[in-house]
Amino acid sequence: MAVTRSTKTLAKRLHTELNYEYPEGYKRRSKKRKKSVDEPMEIGRGFFRLPAELRIAIYEYVLPLHEMIYISVNELTCVPALLLVCGQIRREARDIWYKGNFFCMATENCDSSLSVAWTRHCRALNLHDINVEVAITGDPNWTNVMTWCKAVFDEGALLADLPDNAERIFDHFGMQASVAVALRVAQRCRNNSLTWSECEAMVTDLRYAFGGYDQRWWK
Repeated sequence: MAVTRSTKTLAKRLHTELNYEYPEGYKRRSKKRKKSVDEPMEIGRGFFRLPAELRIAIYEYVLPLHEMIYISVNELTCVPALLLVCGQIRREARDIWYKGNFFCMATENCDSSLSVAWTRHCRALNLHDINVEVAITGDPNWTNVMTWCKAVFDEGALLADLPDNAERIFDHFGMQASVAVALRVAQRCRNNSLTWSECEAMVTDLRYAFGGYDQRWWK
């Protein structure tokens, strides 16, 4: 009779149930348990024997890049390889990565998509007080500004940066400053519990001021 795979399996089970004694020096092969993604990798076992304070000190040394990190729609998470090693490192080092670096995003034609996506990304990770610079490029687009203001009013979306030199607010930095002011009005309305209709009317009034300096706001 041919020995089938099921026969061999049954024989192994019988050996186990009957406390079969293997010859001296024989080592049974044990099945390796599959590791969870969140478990430390084999090479990291020595690292996790270090005190938590020392591990944090290492993260604080290697993670800050001391240069601007540019954010795009395709690279919204923009995390280093270290944070992808395992779940424990990700939990320990994530805040150090985000709070120890400076990020920059450029929005074209006052589009709020990237700002809203970044706000939701940070909120999902419970991240706060991150250094992000938002630059406005392209041409003025009032429809996009109102959409951005609505996002700020509804969910506290990220604001555009206000130029440092307030005297040039409608000069070289006209579009950047105009968008920044409109978004801050929406933020103040949100903080003061006004309705969106009241906020929309206040922001719309700004268009007349902006249009007096740049006719493109009327397009």
